Amino acid sequence: WGRTLTPLLVLAGGYVLWRGAASPGGAFQAGALLASGIVLLRLAGALPALRWGFWPLRLLVLVGLLLFVAVAAACAWFGDGWLQYPTGWAKPLIVVIEAAATLSIAASLSLLVIGDDPEPQP
Repeated sequence: WGRTLTPLLVLAGGYVLWRGAASPGGAFQAGALLASGIVLLRLAGALPALRWGFWPLRLLVLVGLLLFVAVAAACAWFGDGWLQYPTGWAKPLIVVIEAAATLSIAASLSLLVIGDDPEPQP
């Protein structure tokens, strides 16, 4: 069932992320849905163990925060103030920030649930 349900969780996460760009909710809920798919695949034996020491995974955990701070600083530097988006750029910037935050949240939650503890092999 894990291989069947995971694409549906990814699709639901994408929908929640897209809707969250214009209404409450979004990044955390979508990240939780993606993390549940990752955990489901790990429990089904379709994914290897996740490790905190794997540097791309560490970068993925940080990318949401780093992108949010970068966009805020760029808006402050080139615009009217912190997160005062230029006209016509609000929706694309919000979607990009929320997508990065979704991936960071999914990686963080996945690592918290199934990361760094190898299971004994029978």
